[in-house]
Amino acid sequence: MTNRTHIRVIRGALIGALAFLTAGTACAAGGAESGAEADAQIVEVAIAGEPDTLDPHATSGTLTFQVLRNVYDTLVVPNQEGRIEAALATSWETSADELEWTFALREGVE
Repeated sequence: MTNRTHIRVIRGALIGALAFLTAGTACAAGGAESGAEADAQIVEVAIAGEPDTLDPHATSGTLTFQVLRNVYDTLVVPNQEGRIEAALATSWETSADELEWTFALREGVE
């Protein structure tokens, strides 16, 4: 890990800890903030590097997919055993030649 990356990780961990403590203090002081104050809260998360792109079709990097997982939803996802499970899709079927896939989407997904 480079020194610069190490600093980012430490800074992110400190910011995360501070956000956690601040949220706990707000709840202990009588509940969560409301209105514009609640909208102004920011939580930063540190990663060990920078993604090479935000285009999921243009990368195969693990770090990039760790970021993109928080940006894009997918129709299906692999489970711990590597089997495909539904995510945005509730079900799917393929044509006989497997060139056409039809997905049924969860309620409220466009």
